[in-house]
Amino acid sequence: MALGRDRLVTPRRSVRLYGVFKEYFGYSSSATGAQRKAFAWAISEAQRVLEQCADAKSWLPAILHVEGKHSALTAKMLDNARALVGPTLLAKASAVDERCKIQVPAAGLLTVLWTWVLVPGEQRICFFSFGKMSLMAQEVGLVRTLVRLAGAGMPFKPNTWTYWNLLNGTEINIADNQVPEVPGPLLLKACRRLFG
Repeated sequence: MALGRDRLVTPRRSVRLYGVFKEYFGYSSSATGAQRKAFAWAISEAQRVLEQCADAKSWLPAILHVEGKHSALTAKMLDNARALVGPTLLAKASAVDERCKIQVPAAGLLTVLWTWVLVPGEQRICFFSFGKMSLMAQEVGLVRTLVRLAGAGMPFKPNTWTYWNLLNGTEINIADNQVPEVPGPLLLKACRRLFG
């Protein structure tokens, strides 16, 4: 803790959920710095356009973006999103921006940010994925542990977790009862490393 104006100040840090995944699971890439930067930009751009689609309850922002002169990778992600989600689901779904705050011992307050898709009438939580999904059950287990450690709760108990892979246009579902939580102490240790 640092001293600030005669009081103790708890260090604070915000990170996207993928940053926690990287730290916990040790994800790495063989891509060059420029390739990683281009990939991150394409994901960010796709997420921005998908948020516009969710707000408008229409695929028109994605269609216009794909027709424009933009990144081919972003266009591929948006086309795959349209194919996976479809117009009917888009019209009733809503994006939920989650901010999960956990106190990390000997580090500070960590806010983990992520977005998931809520489909009314369905007991499932959907995530957009932008890469390999071989560790889906473990990633979902990490999310469940993170929510528990934060003392937060989901708005409902999901029966199913869904990953929509926007790189290859596939959908993977896993039943909630097949998702083991990751060990809390190991997750807190990984979160502590995020403070540097």
